[in-house]
Amino acid sequence: MCPVTTMTHETKVREVKECHPFVLETVVNFMYDVGIPDDFNLQDVESLLYMADLYHMADLKDAVGSLIPKHWNPNNILALSHLAEKYKAEKMQQMCCDFILANLAILDKNLLDQLFLALPLLGRKSWERLNEARSSADKNKINKHLKVLTNENYTK
Repeated sequence: MCPVTTMTHETKVREVKECHPFVLETVVNFMYDVGIPDDFNLQDVESLLYMADLYHMADLKDAVGSLIPKHWNPNNILALSHLAEKYKAEKMQQMCCDFILANLAILDKNLLDQLFLALPLLGRKSWERLNEARSSADKNKINKHLKVLTNENYTK
């Protein structure tokens, strides 16, 4: 992870200590509209999120979040969810939730318990999907009932 950045006022030079050059190069390139390369490991993702958080670059957080689907699986979704929450990467949080909800059948119950604790947005998304499902089921019941009532009116 990249430690604190210092700036000297006399020369207006920013010094970023112990940040992997690849990550720093990616951040600077991103500022000049160069895309993020795909060959990141989890540590690089965390460093990018750290830098984006440090320099208030919400667009970089979103861009990192967009790359995540290429790398996630049931073995690393908890770590990615922790990173998304830790660095307040909203797009990444949403994408993690979508992955989790789409893969409920293959995720272990203990892992799901940990994911619900790590990612509060997951609970809200689950509730929204449950309400959508209920709403659809209720609409279907209402439509069936109206159809029956309408058919009764025509048969009289």
